[in-house]
Amino acid sequence: MSVVVEVGRADALRIQLQTAATRGPRIGISWNNRNARFNVEKTASLGAWGPILGLKAFNFIDLQYRDTTTERDLVQLDLGVQMTHLPDLDLTRDIDGLAVLISACDLVITVSNTTAYLAGALGLPT
Repeated sequence: MSVVVEVGRADALRIQLQTAATRGPRIGISWNNRNARFNVEKTASLGAWGPILGLKAFNFIDLQYRDTTTERDLVQLDLGVQMTHLPDLDLTRDIDGLAVLISACDLVITVSNTTAYLAGALGLPT
């Protein structure tokens, strides 16, 4: 299976991410699985990704669906890492928008969730 994204929308998001980026390659990250049956086994706290988030050569993009403000604020406070978050994009209800945001990344790191499947379908290194 492959997924096709709107090229114009993807290009616009890439420009938006370049404007927001303070570092190099764009690494999308998702750390939570909202499936009640598997949540415990397939979820990590954002802070648990500290060794990766501490790599200053990258621009980390929030791909996690739902409100992530508290977790991102804690990572910024504890690790000094400010993740790029696009508040106008509803990653829960706009699956096309999530696919476009994923396609604007250079790499995705994620737990087993929708983000992993979309990234794989887009052929993105995951």
